[in-house]
Amino acid sequence: MKVKGFLLAILFLLCENLLYSQIEVVVKADKDYYDFVYSDVNILTSNYKTISEVIYFTPNINLIHKGFQLTQAHFFINGGSFEQVGLFVDGIKINDPQTGHYNFDFPWTSLDIKDINLIKKGTTIYGSGPLNGLLNIKLKEIVNDSFKFITEYGTYNTVYSALRAQKKFEDGGISLSIEKSFSDGYHEDTDYKKETVFITGNYNIAKIQIGYDEKNYGAYDYYTPGKNMPSYEHVITRYGKISITPFNNYELQTYIRTHSDLFTLNRYNPSYYQNNHLNIMYGGLMKYDLYMDSDKELIWHYNWQREEIQSSRLGYHHRIKNAGIFNGYFTLFNNIKSNINISLENYDVYNSIDLLPSINLIYILSENINFNAYYSYSARYPNFTELYYQDPYNIGDSALKPERSTESGGNINFKLNFVSFITGFFYRYGIDIIDWGKDNPSDAIWKIKNIGKIITTGFNIGFKFKPTEILSLNFDYSYLNSYNSENYISKYGLSYLKHKINGEVEMNIFDFLLLFQYTYKSYIDRAENANYLNLVLSRNISDWLKASLKIENVLNHYFEEIKGIPAPERIISGRVEIGF
Repeated sequence: MKVKGFLLAILFLLCENLLYSQIEVVVKADKDYYDFVYSDVNILTSNYKTISEVIYFTPNINLIHKGFQLTQAHFFINGGSFEQVGLFVDGIKINDPQTGHYNFDFPWTSLDIKDINLIKKGTTIYGSGPLNGLLNIKLKEIVNDSFKFITEYGTYNTVYSALRAQKKFEDGGISLSIEKSFSDGYHEDTDYKKETVFITGNYNIAKIQIGYDEKNYGAYDYYTPGKNMPSYEHVITRYGKISITPFNNYELQTYIRTHSDLFTLNRYNPSYYQNNHLNIMYGGLMKYDLYMDSDKELIWHYNWQREEIQSSRLGYHHRIKNAGIFNGYFTLFNNIKSNINISLENYDVYNSIDLLPSINLIYILSENINFNAYYSYSARYPNFTELYYQDPYNIGDSALKPERSTESGGNINFKLNFVSFITGFFYRYGIDIIDWGKDNPSDAIWKIKNIGKIITTGFNIGFKFKPTEILSLNFDYSYLNSYNSENYISKYGLSYLKHKINGEVEMNIFDFLLLFQYTYKSYIDRAENANYLNLVLSRNISDWLKASLKIENVLNHYFEEIKGIPAPERIISGRVEIGF
Protein backbone atom coordinates (compact mmCIF):
# COMPACT_ATOMS: atom_id res chain seq x y z
CA MET A 1 0.00 0.00 0.00
CA LYS A 2 2.98 2.33 0.59
CA VAL A 3 4.08 1.86 -3.02
CA LYS A 4 0.58 2.64 -4.24
CA GLY A 5 0.38 5.83 -2.18
CA PHE A 6 3.85 6.97 -3.23
CA LEU A 7 3.08 6.43 -6.93
CA LEU A 8 -0.20 8.34 -6.75
CA ALA A 9 1.38 11.17 -4.77
CA ILE A 10 4.21 11.64 -7.28
CA LEU A 11 1.86 11.83 -10.24
CA PHE A 12 -0.53 14.20 -8.48
CA LEU A 13 2.38 16.51 -7.66
CA LEU A 14 3.51 16.42 -11.27
CA CYS A 15 -0.01 17.35 -12.33
CA GLU A 16 -0.06 20.30 -9.94
CA ASN A 17 3.40 21.62 -10.87
CA LEU A 18 3.01 21.27 -14.62
CA LEU A 19 -0.66 22.05 -15.00
CA TYR A 20 -0.11 25.45 -16.55
CA SER A 21 2.67 24.51 -18.97
CA GLN A 22 2.00 25.21 -22.66
CA ILE A 23 3.29 22.31 -24.76
CA GLU A 24 2.84 21.68 -28.44
CA VAL A 25 2.08 18.04 -29.17
CA VAL A 26 2.71 16.41 -32.54
CA VAL A 27 -0.42 14.66 -33.84
CA LYS A 28 0.33 11.54 -35.86
CA ALA A 29 -1.63 8.94 -37.77
CA ASP A 30 -2.49 5.68 -36.00
CA LYS A 31 0.13 3.08 -36.98
CA ASP A 32 -0.87 0.15 -34.78
CA TYR A 33 -1.61 -2.27 -37.63
CA TYR A 34 -5.08 -3.20 -36.42
CA ASP A 35 -7.02 -5.80 -38.40
CA PHE A 36 -10.38 -4.10 -37.75
CA VAL A 37 -11.37 -0.65 -36.50
CA TYR A 38 -14.95 0.00 -35.40
CA SER A 39 -15.81 3.67 -34.85
CA ASP A 40 -18.55 5.28 -32.79
CA VAL A 41 -20.47 5.65 -36.08
CA ASN A 42 -20.52 1.84 -36.48
CA ILE A 43 -21.74 1.46 -32.90
CA LEU A 44 -24.68 3.85 -33.29
CA THR A 45 -25.67 2.66 -36.79
CA SER A 46 -26.31 -0.91 -35.61
CA ASN A 47 -27.91 0.00 -32.26
CA TYR A 48 -25.12 -1.69 -30.29
CA LYS A 49 -25.10 -1.34 -26.52
CA THR A 50 -21.97 -3.38 -25.75
CA ILE A 51 -18.53 -3.90 -27.24
CA SER A 52 -19.20 -7.62 -27.57
CA GLU A 53 -22.11 -6.88 -29.91
CA VAL A 54 -19.91 -4.64 -32.07
CA ILE A 55 -17.34 -7.36 -32.81
CA TYR A 56 -19.79 -10.28 -32.89
CA PHE A 57 -19.86 -10.55 -36.70
CA THR A 58 -16.06 -10.28 -37.18
CA PRO A 59 -14.28 -13.18 -38.97
CA ASN A 60 -12.34 -15.63 -36.74
CA ILE A 61 -14.09 -14.18 -33.68
CA ASN A 62 -16.53 -15.95 -31.37
CA LEU A 63 -18.56 -14.12 -28.74
CA ILE A 64 -20.58 -16.15 -26.26
CA HIS A 65 -23.22 -14.44 -24.14
CA LYS A 66 -24.55 -16.51 -21.26
CA GLY A 67 -27.64 -14.31 -21.06
CA PHE A 68 -28.28 -10.75 -22.18
CA GLN A 69 -25.25 -9.13 -23.81
CA LEU A 70 -24.95 -6.58 -21.01
CA THR A 71 -24.42 -9.16 -18.26
CA GLN A 72 -21.46 -11.36 -19.21
CA ALA A 73 -19.53 -12.30 -22.36
CA HIS A 74 -16.71 -14.66 -23.34
CA PHE A 75 -14.42 -13.51 -26.16
CA PHE A 76 -12.53 -16.05 -28.30
CA ILE A 77 -10.09 -15.44 -31.19
CA ASN A 78 -8.95 -18.15 -33.60
CA GLY A 79 -9.96 -21.07 -31.40
CA GLY A 80 -8.14 -20.01 -28.23
CA SER A 81 -9.73 -19.62 -24.81
CA PHE A 82 -11.44 -16.46 -23.57
CA GLU A 83 -8.55 -16.03 -21.11
CA GLN A 84 -6.04 -15.74 -23.99
CA VAL A 85 -7.36 -12.44 -25.39
CA GLY A 86 -5.90 -9.11 -24.29
CA LEU A 87 -8.31 -6.32 -23.29
CA PHE A 88 -6.87 -2.78 -23.26
CA VAL A 89 -8.17 0.75 -22.89
CA ASP A 90 -5.96 3.38 -24.50
CA GLY A 91 -3.08 0.90 -24.28
CA ILE A 92 -3.56 -0.06 -20.59
CA LYS A 93 -4.31 -3.71 -19.92
CA ILE A 94 -7.61 -4.22 -18.06
CA ASN A 95 -8.06 -8.02 -18.15
CA ASP A 96 -9.63 -8.99 -14.86
CA PRO A 97 -6.89 -10.60 -12.70
CA GLN A 98 -9.45 -12.77 -10.94
CA THR A 99 -11.03 -14.41 -13.99
CA GLY A 100 -11.78 -13.72 -17.64
CA HIS A 101 -15.49 -14.11 -16.88
CA TYR A 102 -15.40 -10.41 -15.92
CA ASN A 103 -13.24 -9.06 -18.76
CA PHE A 104 -16.21 -7.24 -20.31
CA ASP A 105 -17.23 -5.42 -17.13
CA PHE A 106 -16.44 -1.92 -18.42
CA PRO A 107 -17.08 1.21 -16.28
CA TRP A 108 -17.86 3.51 -19.22
CA THR A 109 -20.85 3.81 -21.52
CA SER A 110 -21.25 3.01 -25.21
CA LEU A 111 -21.30 6.77 -25.90
CA ASP A 112 -17.78 7.19 -24.49
CA ILE A 113 -16.17 4.94 -27.11
CA LYS A 114 -14.35 6.55 -30.00
CA ASP A 115 -12.86 3.43 -31.63
CA ILE A 116 -12.70 -0.30 -30.99
CA ASN A 117 -9.45 -1.63 -32.45
CA LEU A 118 -9.02 -5.34 -32.97
CA ILE A 119 -5.94 -7.46 -33.69
CA LYS A 120 -6.96 -11.06 -34.38
CA LYS A 121 -3.53 -12.66 -34.12
CA GLY A 122 -0.87 -13.17 -31.48
CA THR A 123 0.99 -9.94 -30.71
CA THR A 124 3.15 -8.30 -28.04
CA ILE A 125 2.46 -4.70 -29.07
CA TYR A 126 1.26 -4.00 -25.51
CA GLY A 127 3.09 -6.86 -23.79
CA SER A 128 1.97 -10.25 -22.48
CA GLY A 129 -1.56 -11.64 -22.49
CA PRO A 130 -2.76 -11.56 -26.12
CA LEU A 131 -1.79 -15.10 -27.15
CA ASN A 132 -4.42 -14.98 -29.90
CA GLY A 133 -5.15 -11.27 -30.28
CA LEU A 134 -6.35 -8.18 -28.50
CA LEU A 135 -9.00 -5.49 -28.27
CA ASN A 136 -7.92 -1.90 -27.62
CA ILE A 137 -10.70 0.54 -26.70
CA LYS A 138 -10.04 4.19 -27.44
CA LEU A 139 -12.18 6.57 -25.42
CA LYS A 140 -13.34 9.93 -26.71
CA GLU A 141 -11.45 13.17 -26.25
CA ILE A 142 -13.31 16.41 -25.49
CA VAL A 143 -13.11 18.40 -28.73
CA ASN A 144 -16.34 20.46 -28.74
CA ASP A 145 -19.65 21.02 -27.02
CA SER A 146 -22.04 18.13 -27.63
CA PHE A 147 -25.02 16.26 -26.24
CA LYS A 148 -26.30 12.76 -27.00
CA PHE A 149 -29.28 10.92 -25.52
CA ILE A 150 -30.56 7.42 -26.35
CA THR A 151 -33.61 5.62 -25.06
CA GLU A 152 -34.71 2.13 -26.09
CA TYR A 153 -37.50 -0.28 -25.14
CA GLY A 154 -37.75 -3.93 -26.13
CA THR A 155 -39.02 -7.43 -25.54
CA TYR A 156 -39.09 -8.81 -21.97
CA ASN A 157 -39.65 -5.28 -20.66
CA THR A 158 -36.04 -4.43 -21.47
CA VAL A 159 -35.14 -0.76 -21.08
CA TYR A 160 -31.89 0.93 -22.10
CA SER A 161 -30.99 4.63 -21.76
CA ALA A 162 -27.70 6.48 -22.20
CA LEU A 163 -26.71 10.12 -22.03
CA ARG A 164 -23.44 11.93 -22.69
CA ALA A 165 -22.88 15.68 -22.38
CA GLN A 166 -19.55 17.41 -22.85
CA LYS A 167 -18.40 21.02 -22.54
CA LYS A 168 -15.24 22.36 -24.16
CA PHE A 169 -13.31 25.19 -22.50
CA GLU A 170 -10.39 27.21 -23.81
CA ASP A 171 -7.76 25.12 -21.98
CA GLY A 172 -9.71 21.93 -21.33
CA GLY A 173 -13.13 20.41 -20.96
CA ILE A 174 -15.39 18.05 -19.04
CA SER A 175 -17.84 15.30 -20.00
CA LEU A 176 -20.42 13.28 -18.09
CA SER A 177 -21.95 10.00 -19.26
CA ILE A 178 -24.73 8.00 -17.65
CA GLU A 179 -26.09 4.64 -18.77
CA LYS A 180 -28.91 2.59 -17.26
CA SER A 181 -30.55 -0.65 -18.33
CA PHE A 182 -32.80 -3.33 -16.85
CA SER A 183 -34.97 -6.28 -17.91
CA ASP A 184 -37.48 -8.70 -16.43
CA GLY A 185 -35.61 -11.53 -18.19
CA TYR A 186 -36.50 -14.01 -20.93
CA HIS A 187 -36.29 -17.05 -18.64
CA GLU A 188 -36.32 -17.73 -14.93
CA ASP A 189 -33.35 -16.05 -13.26
CA THR A 190 -32.23 -13.99 -16.29
CA ASP A 191 -33.37 -10.57 -15.07
CA TYR A 192 -30.77 -7.83 -14.70
CA LYS A 193 -30.17 -4.22 -13.71
CA LYS A 194 -27.13 -2.17 -14.79
CA GLU A 195 -26.03 1.39 -14.04
CA THR A 196 -22.88 3.19 -15.26
CA VAL A 197 -21.40 6.65 -14.68
CA PHE A 198 -18.28 7.93 -16.44
CA ILE A 199 -16.60 11.35 -16.04
CA THR A 200 -13.76 12.75 -18.14
CA GLY A 201 -11.91 16.00 -17.60
CA ASN A 202 -8.81 17.66 -18.98
CA TYR A 203 -6.96 20.92 -18.39
CA ASN A 204 -3.81 21.82 -20.33
CA ILE A 205 -1.50 18.82 -19.99
CA ALA A 206 -3.55 16.85 -17.45
CA LYS A 207 -6.40 14.41 -18.05
CA ILE A 208 -8.55 12.45 -15.63
CA GLN A 209 -11.08 9.62 -16.08
CA ILE A 210 -13.38 8.20 -13.41
CA GLY A 211 -15.82 5.34 -14.03
CA TYR A 212 -18.32 3.32 -11.99
CA ASP A 213 -20.41 0.35 -13.14
CA GLU A 214 -22.80 -1.73 -11.05
CA LYS A 215 -24.68 -4.82 -12.21
CA ASN A 216 -27.15 -7.16 -10.55
CA TYR A 217 -28.22 -10.12 -12.64
CA GLY A 218 -29.71 -13.56 -12.51
CA ALA A 219 -26.89 -15.94 -13.43
CA TYR A 220 -28.91 -19.02 -14.29
CA ASP A 221 -26.40 -21.89 -14.51
CA TYR A 222 -23.57 -19.48 -15.49
CA TYR A 223 -20.98 -21.68 -13.77
CA THR A 224 -23.04 -24.89 -13.36
CA PRO A 225 -24.42 -25.60 -16.88
CA GLY A 226 -27.35 -28.00 -16.86
CA LYS A 227 -27.78 -28.12 -13.05
CA ASN A 228 -30.74 -25.66 -12.95
CA MET A 229 -29.11 -23.39 -10.41
CA PRO A 230 -30.91 -20.02 -9.97
CA SER A 231 -27.68 -18.19 -9.20
CA TYR A 232 -27.25 -14.45 -8.72
CA GLU A 233 -24.39 -11.96 -9.04
CA HIS A 234 -23.78 -8.45 -7.81
CA VAL A 235 -20.78 -6.89 -9.57
CA ILE A 236 -19.20 -3.44 -9.11
CA THR A 237 -16.36 -2.16 -11.32
CA ARG A 238 -14.49 1.08 -10.64
CA TYR A 239 -11.83 2.72 -12.79
CA GLY A 240 -9.68 5.82 -12.50
CA LYS A 241 -6.81 7.23 -14.51
CA ILE A 242 -4.69 10.38 -14.43
CA SER A 243 -2.35 11.17 -17.31
CA ILE A 244 -0.04 14.11 -17.95
CA THR A 245 2.34 15.10 -20.75
CA PRO A 246 5.13 17.07 -18.98
CA PHE A 247 7.33 17.13 -22.08
CA ASN A 248 6.78 16.80 -25.79
CA ASN A 249 6.02 13.16 -26.73
CA TYR A 250 6.42 12.03 -23.10
CA GLU A 251 3.46 10.76 -21.07
CA LEU A 252 2.95 9.65 -17.47
CA GLN A 253 -0.11 7.74 -16.32
CA THR A 254 -1.36 6.28 -13.08
CA TYR A 255 -4.46 4.09 -13.00
CA ILE A 256 -6.54 1.85 -10.78
CA ARG A 257 -9.27 -0.71 -11.49
CA THR A 258 -11.23 -2.50 -8.78
CA HIS A 259 -13.77 -5.26 -9.24
CA SER A 260 -15.99 -6.71 -6.53
CA ASP A 261 -18.25 -9.70 -7.04
CA LEU A 262 -20.78 -11.26 -4.71
CA PHE A 263 -21.88 -14.60 -6.16
CA THR A 264 -24.83 -16.53 -4.73
CA LEU A 265 -25.24 -20.10 -5.97
CA ASN A 266 -28.97 -20.19 -5.14
CA ARG A 267 -30.63 -16.77 -4.95
CA TYR A 268 -33.62 -18.28 -3.11
CA ASN A 269 -31.34 -19.80 -0.44
CA PRO A 270 -28.35 -17.42 -0.13
CA SER A 271 -26.91 -19.12 2.95
CA TYR A 272 -26.37 -22.37 0.98
CA TYR A 273 -23.27 -21.07 -0.84
CA GLN A 274 -21.80 -17.63 -1.48
CA ASN A 275 -18.50 -16.23 -2.76
CA ASN A 276 -17.32 -12.68 -2.13
CA HIS A 277 -14.32 -11.39 -4.10
CA LEU A 278 -12.55 -8.05 -4.38
CA ASN A 279 -9.63 -7.62 -6.75
CA ILE A 280 -7.56 -4.47 -7.19
CA MET A 281 -5.23 -3.66 -10.04
CA TYR A 282 -3.23 -0.44 -10.08
CA GLY A 283 -0.01 0.87 -11.50
CA GLY A 284 1.89 3.48 -13.42
CA LEU A 285 2.90 3.82 -17.04
CA MET A 286 5.68 5.89 -18.59
CA LYS A 287 5.66 6.30 -22.37
CA TYR A 288 8.02 8.10 -24.74
CA ASP A 289 7.11 8.45 -28.41
CA LEU A 290 9.99 9.43 -30.69
CA TYR A 291 8.30 10.47 -33.92
CA MET A 292 10.90 11.18 -36.61
CA ASP A 293 8.78 11.26 -39.74
CA SER A 294 5.94 9.33 -41.40
CA ASP A 295 8.37 6.46 -42.13
CA LYS A 296 10.05 6.13 -38.71
CA GLU A 297 8.65 6.06 -35.20
CA LEU A 298 9.96 4.51 -31.96
CA ILE A 299 7.90 4.08 -28.78
CA TRP A 300 9.11 2.97 -25.35
CA HIS A 301 6.82 1.97 -22.47
CA TYR A 302 7.53 1.05 -18.87
CA ASN A 303 4.62 -0.35 -16.88
CA TRP A 304 4.60 -1.20 -13.18
CA GLN A 305 1.46 -3.02 -12.03
CA ARG A 306 0.27 -4.58 -8.81
CA GLU A 307 -2.60 -7.08 -8.67
CA GLU A 308 -4.22 -8.28 -5.48
CA ILE A 309 -7.31 -10.20 -4.42
CA GLN A 310 -9.24 -10.54 -1.17
CA SER A 311 -11.69 -13.41 -1.40
CA SER A 312 -13.78 -15.63 0.81
CA ARG A 313 -12.97 -18.49 -1.56
CA LEU A 314 -9.44 -17.73 -2.84
CA GLY A 315 -7.95 -16.00 0.21
CA TYR A 316 -5.58 -13.04 -0.04
CA HIS A 317 -2.89 -12.94 -2.73
CA HIS A 318 -0.90 -10.29 -4.56
CA ARG A 319 1.77 -10.02 -7.24
CA ILE A 320 3.73 -7.30 -9.03
CA LYS A 321 4.60 -7.07 -12.71
CA ASN A 322 7.33 -4.99 -14.33
CA ALA A 323 7.27 -4.64 -18.11
CA GLY A 324 9.42 -2.75 -20.58
CA ILE A 325 8.02 -2.58 -24.12
CA PHE A 326 9.54 -1.31 -27.35
CA ASN A 327 7.53 -0.62 -30.53
CA GLY A 328 9.22 0.29 -33.79
CA TYR A 329 7.50 1.41 -37.00
CA PHE A 330 9.55 1.63 -40.19
CA THR A 331 8.90 1.99 -43.90
CA LEU A 332 11.47 0.20 -46.06
CA PHE A 333 12.07 0.70 -49.79
CA ASN A 334 8.91 2.84 -49.94
CA ASN A 335 6.65 -0.24 -50.19
CA ILE A 336 7.34 -2.33 -47.06
CA LYS A 337 5.81 -1.26 -43.76
CA SER A 338 7.07 -2.97 -40.62
CA ASN A 339 6.09 -3.09 -36.96
CA ILE A 340 8.55 -4.65 -34.49
CA ASN A 341 7.59 -5.19 -30.84
CA ILE A 342 9.77 -6.43 -27.99
CA SER A 343 8.51 -6.89 -24.43
CA LEU A 344 10.61 -7.74 -21.35
CA GLU A 345 8.37 -8.80 -18.45
CA ASN A 346 8.57 -10.28 -14.99
CA TYR A 347 6.04 -11.19 -12.31
CA ASP A 348 7.66 -11.28 -8.88
CA VAL A 349 6.15 -14.73 -8.24
CA TYR A 350 8.31 -16.16 -11.07
CA ASN A 351 12.10 -16.15 -11.19
CA SER A 352 12.50 -15.65 -14.91
CA ILE A 353 12.24 -12.60 -17.18
CA ASP A 354 10.27 -13.24 -20.37
CA LEU A 355 11.44 -11.89 -23.73
CA LEU A 356 8.37 -11.63 -25.97
CA PRO A 357 8.90 -10.48 -29.57
CA SER A 358 6.47 -9.98 -32.45
CA ILE A 359 6.85 -8.60 -35.96
CA ASN A 360 4.38 -7.55 -38.63
CA LEU A 361 5.25 -6.81 -42.28
CA ILE A 362 3.09 -5.34 -45.03
CA TYR A 363 4.34 -5.48 -48.61
CA ILE A 364 2.50 -3.02 -50.87
CA LEU A 365 2.66 -4.48 -54.37
CA SER A 366 0.44 -1.80 -55.86
CA GLU A 367 -2.30 0.61 -54.89
CA ASN A 368 -4.79 -2.28 -55.00
CA ILE A 369 -2.77 -5.27 -53.72
CA ASN A 370 -0.80 -5.83 -50.51
CA PHE A 371 0.56 -8.82 -48.62
CA ASN A 372 0.85 -9.16 -44.85
CA ALA A 373 3.02 -11.58 -42.84
CA TYR A 374 3.57 -11.79 -39.09
CA TYR A 375 5.24 -13.78 -36.30
CA SER A 376 4.80 -13.62 -32.53
CA TYR A 377 6.02 -15.36 -29.40
CA SER A 378 3.76 -14.50 -26.50
CA ALA A 379 2.84 -15.61 -22.98
CA ARG A 380 -0.08 -15.42 -20.58
CA TYR A 381 0.21 -15.72 -16.83
CA PRO A 382 -2.53 -17.59 -14.92
CA ASN A 383 -5.13 -15.52 -13.08
CA PHE A 384 -6.06 -15.85 -9.41
CA THR A 385 -9.03 -18.15 -10.03
CA GLU A 386 -6.90 -20.58 -12.04
CA LEU A 387 -4.30 -20.60 -9.28
CA TYR A 388 -6.33 -20.69 -6.07
CA TYR A 389 -10.05 -21.32 -6.61
CA GLN A 390 -11.82 -24.28 -4.96
CA ASP A 391 -15.49 -25.18 -4.70
CA PRO A 392 -17.53 -28.40 -4.93
CA TYR A 393 -17.20 -28.42 -8.73
CA ASN A 394 -13.83 -26.75 -9.52
CA ILE A 395 -10.26 -27.02 -8.18
CA GLY A 396 -7.44 -24.62 -9.11
CA ASP A 397 -3.68 -25.28 -9.05
CA SER A 398 -1.19 -22.86 -7.46
CA ALA A 399 1.69 -24.55 -9.32
CA LEU A 400 0.47 -23.57 -12.80
CA LYS A 401 3.12 -22.34 -15.24
CA PRO A 402 2.50 -19.50 -17.71
CA GLU A 403 1.12 -20.65 -21.06
CA ARG A 404 3.08 -19.70 -24.18
CA SER A 405 2.63 -19.84 -27.92
CA THR A 406 4.28 -19.01 -31.20
CA GLU A 407 2.10 -17.93 -34.10
CA SER A 408 2.76 -17.09 -37.72
CA GLY A 409 0.51 -16.29 -40.63
CA GLY A 410 -0.38 -13.87 -43.34
CA ASN A 411 -3.04 -12.52 -45.65
CA ILE A 412 -3.60 -10.98 -49.06
CA ASN A 413 -5.73 -7.88 -49.67
CA PHE A 414 -7.02 -7.02 -53.13
CA LYS A 415 -9.19 -4.07 -54.19
CA LEU A 416 -10.59 -3.26 -57.61
CA ASN A 417 -13.26 -0.63 -58.19
CA PHE A 418 -16.20 -1.64 -55.98
CA VAL A 419 -14.87 -5.10 -55.03
CA SER A 420 -12.56 -5.94 -52.09
CA PHE A 421 -11.14 -9.40 -51.39
CA ILE A 422 -9.12 -10.74 -48.46
CA THR A 423 -7.82 -14.19 -47.60
CA GLY A 424 -5.52 -15.23 -44.77
CA PHE A 425 -4.18 -18.14 -42.75
CA PHE A 426 -2.40 -18.77 -39.44
CA TYR A 427 -0.50 -21.51 -37.56
CA ARG A 428 -0.23 -21.45 -33.76
CA TYR A 429 1.84 -23.76 -31.55
CA GLY A 430 0.95 -23.54 -27.87
CA ILE A 431 2.78 -25.11 -24.94
CA ASP A 432 1.75 -25.45 -21.28
CA ILE A 433 -1.74 -24.32 -22.29
CA ILE A 434 -4.02 -23.82 -19.29
CA ASP A 435 -7.49 -25.34 -19.27
CA TRP A 436 -10.16 -26.73 -16.98
CA GLY A 437 -10.84 -30.37 -17.77
CA LYS A 438 -11.79 -33.82 -16.60
CA ASP A 439 -11.09 -37.35 -17.81
CA ASN A 440 -14.62 -38.79 -17.79
CA PRO A 441 -18.07 -37.25 -18.31
CA SER A 442 -19.18 -38.71 -14.97
CA ASP A 443 -16.47 -36.86 -13.04
CA ALA A 444 -18.05 -34.23 -10.80
CA ILE A 445 -14.99 -32.00 -10.47
CA TRP A 446 -13.30 -29.81 -13.07
CA LYS A 447 -9.55 -29.54 -12.46
CA ILE A 448 -7.20 -27.03 -14.05
CA LYS A 449 -3.70 -27.84 -15.29
CA ASN A 450 -1.09 -27.15 -17.95
CA ILE A 451 -2.39 -29.63 -20.49
CA GLY A 452 0.63 -29.71 -22.81
CA LYS A 453 0.74 -28.78 -26.48
CA ILE A 454 -1.99 -27.54 -28.80
CA ILE A 455 -1.56 -26.85 -32.50
CA THR A 456 -4.24 -24.68 -34.10
CA THR A 457 -4.53 -23.77 -37.77
CA GLY A 458 -7.08 -21.85 -39.75
CA PHE A 459 -7.89 -19.66 -42.70
CA ASN A 460 -10.47 -17.10 -43.74
CA ILE A 461 -11.77 -15.60 -46.96
CA GLY A 462 -13.90 -12.52 -47.37
CA PHE A 463 -15.52 -10.30 -50.02
CA LYS A 464 -16.95 -6.82 -49.95
CA PHE A 465 -19.06 -5.37 -52.77
CA LYS A 466 -20.17 -1.76 -52.95
CA PRO A 467 -21.54 -1.25 -56.47
CA THR A 468 -23.41 1.95 -55.56
CA GLU A 469 -23.61 4.45 -52.73
CA ILE A 470 -26.90 2.95 -51.59
CA LEU A 471 -25.85 -0.74 -51.47
CA SER A 472 -23.07 -2.62 -49.69
CA LEU A 473 -22.63 -6.39 -49.31
CA ASN A 474 -20.11 -8.22 -47.12
CA PHE A 475 -19.39 -11.95 -46.86
CA ASP A 476 -16.70 -13.92 -45.04
CA TYR A 477 -15.96 -17.51 -44.07
CA SER A 478 -13.46 -18.75 -41.48
CA TYR A 479 -12.27 -22.28 -40.68
CA LEU A 480 -10.37 -23.65 -37.67
CA ASN A 481 -8.88 -26.95 -36.63
CA SER A 482 -6.90 -27.92 -33.55
CA TYR A 483 -4.77 -30.83 -32.34
CA ASN A 484 -3.90 -31.36 -28.67
CA SER A 485 -1.32 -33.66 -27.10
CA GLU A 486 -3.59 -34.86 -24.29
CA ASN A 487 -7.01 -36.47 -24.41
CA TYR A 488 -9.42 -34.94 -21.94
CA ILE A 489 -12.82 -33.23 -21.74
CA SER A 490 -12.34 -29.48 -21.99
CA LYS A 491 -14.60 -27.09 -20.09
CA TYR A 492 -13.72 -23.99 -22.17
CA GLY A 493 -10.58 -24.18 -24.30
CA LEU A 494 -11.34 -26.81 -26.95
CA SER A 495 -14.99 -26.04 -27.63
CA TYR A 496 -14.19 -23.78 -30.56
CA LEU A 497 -15.86 -22.77 -33.79
CA LYS A 498 -14.80 -24.94 -36.72
CA HIS A 499 -16.86 -23.00 -39.28
CA LYS A 500 -18.19 -19.48 -39.18
CA ILE A 501 -20.02 -17.61 -41.95
CA ASN A 502 -20.94 -13.94 -41.79
CA GLY A 503 -23.06 -11.98 -44.23
CA GLU A 504 -24.13 -8.35 -44.17
CA VAL A 505 -26.32 -6.28 -46.49
CA GLU A 506 -26.66 -2.53 -46.02
CA MET A 507 -29.10 -0.46 -48.11
CA ASN A 508 -30.06 3.21 -48.09
CA ILE A 509 -33.56 3.59 -49.56
CA PHE A 510 -35.73 6.72 -49.36
CA ASP A 511 -33.74 8.07 -46.42
CA PHE A 512 -34.07 4.76 -44.57
CA LEU A 513 -31.05 2.65 -43.59
CA LEU A 514 -31.78 -1.07 -43.79
CA LEU A 515 -29.16 -3.42 -42.33
CA PHE A 516 -29.25 -7.24 -42.41
CA GLN A 517 -26.63 -9.18 -40.42
CA TYR A 518 -26.38 -12.98 -40.55
CA THR A 519 -24.01 -15.42 -38.87
CA TYR A 520 -23.69 -19.21 -38.98
CA LYS A 521 -21.62 -20.97 -36.32
CA SER A 522 -20.62 -24.64 -36.22
CA TYR A 523 -18.72 -25.92 -33.17
CA ILE A 524 -16.16 -28.72 -33.28
CA ASP A 525 -17.95 -30.95 -30.76
CA ARG A 526 -21.61 -30.25 -31.45
CA ALA A 527 -24.14 -31.51 -33.98
CA GLU A 528 -26.46 -28.49 -33.78
CA ASN A 529 -25.52 -25.19 -35.42
CA ALA A 530 -26.29 -21.54 -34.73
CA ASN A 531 -28.16 -19.44 -37.31
CA TYR A 532 -28.72 -15.83 -36.32
CA LEU A 533 -30.23 -13.05 -38.44
CA ASN A 534 -30.50 -9.47 -37.20
CA LEU A 535 -32.34 -6.57 -38.83
CA VAL A 536 -31.96 -2.83 -38.18
CA LEU A 537 -34.20 -0.22 -39.79
CA SER A 538 -33.42 3.42 -39.03
CA ARG A 539 -34.11 6.92 -40.30
CA ASN A 540 -32.69 10.35 -39.56
CA ILE A 541 -35.82 12.41 -38.97
CA SER A 542 -33.80 15.63 -38.62
CA ASP A 543 -30.25 16.75 -37.94
CA TRP A 544 -30.73 16.03 -34.25
CA LEU A 545 -33.31 13.23 -34.16
CA LYS A 546 -33.09 9.59 -35.25
CA ALA A 547 -35.52 6.67 -34.81
CA SER A 548 -34.80 2.98 -35.36
CA LEU A 549 -36.18 -0.53 -35.01
CA LYS A 550 -34.03 -3.59 -34.33
CA ILE A 551 -34.98 -7.27 -34.48
CA GLU A 552 -32.40 -9.68 -33.09
CA ASN A 553 -32.64 -13.34 -34.05
CA VAL A 554 -35.33 -12.66 -36.66
CA LEU A 555 -35.71 -16.40 -37.38
CA ASN A 556 -36.36 -17.10 -33.68
CA HIS A 557 -33.67 -19.77 -33.78
CA TYR A 558 -32.97 -21.42 -30.43
CA PHE A 559 -29.35 -22.30 -29.73
CA GLU A 560 -27.46 -22.68 -26.46
CA GLU A 561 -24.05 -21.06 -26.86
CA ILE A 562 -23.07 -23.00 -23.73
CA LYS A 563 -24.88 -26.31 -23.37
CA GLY A 564 -27.34 -26.23 -20.51
CA ILE A 565 -27.66 -22.44 -20.37
CA PRO A 566 -30.83 -21.12 -22.06
CA ALA A 567 -30.36 -18.35 -24.62
CA PRO A 568 -32.81 -15.59 -25.59
CA GLU A 569 -34.90 -16.06 -28.70
CA ARG A 570 -36.29 -13.20 -30.84
CA ILE A 571 -35.88 -9.71 -29.35
CA ILE A 572 -37.58 -6.63 -30.81
CA SER A 573 -36.62 -3.14 -29.67
CA GLY A 574 -37.28 0.46 -30.70
CA ARG A 575 -34.86 3.32 -30.17
CA VAL A 576 -34.83 7.11 -30.28
CA GLU A 577 -31.60 9.13 -30.46
CA ILE A 578 -31.22 12.84 -29.84
CA GLY A 579 -27.91 14.52 -30.55
CA PHE A 580 -26.45 17.94 -31.24
